[in-house]
Amino acid sequence: YGIAARILDDLGVESIRLITNNPHKVEELQRHGVTVEARIPIEVGHHRDNIDYLRSKAERMSHLLSFRERTPEHHELAFIEPLIDQLSLAQSDEGQGYPFVTLTYAQSMDGSIAADGGAPLLLSSQQAMTLTHYLRAHHDGLLVGVNTILADDPQLTVRHCAGESPQTVILDSHLRTPSDSRVLAQSGKPPIILTTRQSDPEQRSRLAARGAVVLEVDGDDSGCVDIRQALIALSARGIRTLMVEGGGKTISTFLKHHLV
Repeated sequence: YGIAARILDDLGVESIRLITNNPHKVEELQRHGVTVEARIPIEVGHHRDNIDYLRSKAERMSHLLSFRERTPEHHELAFIEPLIDQLSLAQSDEGQGYPFVTLTYAQSMDGSIAADGGAPLLLSSQQAMTLTHYLRAHHDGLLVGVNTILADDPQLTVRHCAGESPQTVILDSHLRTPSDSRVLAQSGKPPIILTTRQSDPEQRSRLAARGAVVLEVDGDDSGCVDIRQALIALSARGIRTLMVEGGGKTISTFLKHHLV
């Protein structure tokens, strides 16, 4: 590590935060005069294919690995643990402007995320459904576009694993959410409906009477909810992590604006 230390010295770098699980690297750089202000862990989820390798690194090379097994599903879902770590960090950060956004959707092998003509098509296996609900339980909010409500009338709750259901959020620029939607009948957290100031005041009142929290934000150039304004409004209500499940237009909007 002497060469690395000399390079840092030549660049005028006096202190670093080192991304590593290996304490030997910290010790050696410090021995060569580099001030290591902090060690940043870089752990991957463990599973049956890498568990022996990672345990060998911990036992024989003193790598600092945690081997968390926090849920009954850890064997199948451990690979998602780095994302769970990021969500935990985001949920403790009160100063961020936008929520931390995770995008998830089911897709067929030909790239389609829906059946032709809107016919029902089961794309997700039981394992995939468990993963989806596991991720729901680790987010503050769960967002869908109104077309998903109209097509599927989903519950948007956590049912396939242990955990608390997130806050339901619906992007509905023109308030087309039916007043008998199942999301409006959920006990606990009332759903948040994000709409534009041009939406029908009477429909706003009807949805509010059914328990929804209707938030008005600015519209974009096409008259739809401005997605950045929507995220600011959600952050103001304490939603620091947001999972986006669809539909296709909503997914594309988040990707287009580089918000995922």
